[in-house]
Amino acid sequence: MSMKHLGTPSPRRHATWLLSLAALLLCGVTGQAQLTALHASGTNIVNAAGTTVQLKGVNLGGWFIMEPYMTPIDSSGTYNTDMHGMMVELDSRLGVANEQALLKTYQQSWITTADLDNIHAAGLNAVRIPIWWGMFFPMASQSTSNMRSDSFTVLDSIINACASRNIYVILDMHGALGSQSGNADTGHANDGGSNGTYFSSGADQSLTLWLWEQIASHYSAANFANSAAIAGFDLLNEPTGGTTTQVVGAYNSLYAGIRGVDSTRMLIMETISSTSWAWNNLPSPATNGWTNVVYSTHQYTGVGSTAAQVEAGNTTTINGFNAINTAGYNVPGYVGEYTAYASGYSEWQSTQTEYANAGLSRTAWAYKVNTASGSDFWGWYCPGTTRPTTPNIATDPYATIQSDWSGWTTSPDFVVNTNIHM
Repeated sequence: MSMKHLGTPSPRRHATWLLSLAALLLCGVTGQAQLTALHASGTNIVNAAGTTVQLKGVNLGGWFIMEPYMTPIDSSGTYNTDMHGMMVELDSRLGVANEQALLKTYQQSWITTADLDNIHAAGLNAVRIPIWWGMFFPMASQSTSNMRSDSFTVLDSIINACASRNIYVILDMHGALGSQSGNADTGHANDGGSNGTYFSSGADQSLTLWLWEQIASHYSAANFANSAAIAGFDLLNEPTGGTTTQVVGAYNSLYAGIRGVDSTRMLIMETISSTSWAWNNLPSPATNGWTNVVYSTHQYTGVGSTAAQVEAGNTTTINGFNAINTAGYNVPGYVGEYTAYASGYSEWQSTQTEYANAGLSRTAWAYKVNTASGSDFWGWYCPGTTRPTTPNIATDPYATIQSDWSGWTTSPDFVVNTNIHM
């Protein structure tokens, strides 16, 4: 890659990087002193002093995995199927180094320290960051011998910046090797079939386990100064491609592997069924000897529904959480993704209040989406009257794609969606 392709940062991007530098300088002063490692204690998440910490925040969706409906992935539509297809096309047209540089341009624009300031100013204390295997391996081949040297560069920076703002981070494996669901949100839609290959491939499971072990080692207290800012690891996002037995087996394997590297990290296990997301789809933690774990569900019962149906969905979530603990699970609950779609600001308020009163931590989906403000209930920030340009991955040259993606910072084109209450 020729350095002339990178060019001189625009004033807006230059200001963003100055903010990032300031955050990194601050993190050693404020991050360690104010955030302590979290762990599960009965049905609560607590800090090192034993004080209950209810996590409340948003997902930084569309950042490392560009989901077509919510991000500027490709204006031609040809490579809108998934992130993997888009990256393969860029590899073919422009070369691997340029593909990786372009993705970094996008990542450094879509979420910046200014976004973390927005989150902190709203009184939120957590972000959930979806990650996937494509951040850590090249598209052409994946093995323990070819992990990317820049795997953690952007992720380290954002975690340090979160720590300096007293924001906890949850790392969420949205896309395992082979895909745990076959859905585009894993980064690779229909990878090996409609349900993906993760649950049927020992090789995919082994490499995903190895990847989690590398992540756990990199972010252990011994290796990462702001390790305490990482609230926990969410082992598999929406693992709908496997049976209950397969999912629990995967959790057993991932749990053991991570515990072998970091014995103190809080681990998050998601419910299984894509139709009910019931808490009791998972066994009691004691059944498998799991400790310091959190159970998570996703709440989309109200998508496209009336306010009453949204309310009923929230109540079901809370009653289900109460039921598993009455049955002896004794585990904290976390709503990893939720929305109060099509129900308006008051239902968002009600949802937040109900979750808080039930003792449930939660992170809404999502911080930012590329759909119109005022008609959307997925994004807290949406484009206003104008929006930046989405590149054509099939035909645009490097410089055009770089210029287009560098314009997708939240300010000045995104505004707060007043339908959503955070």
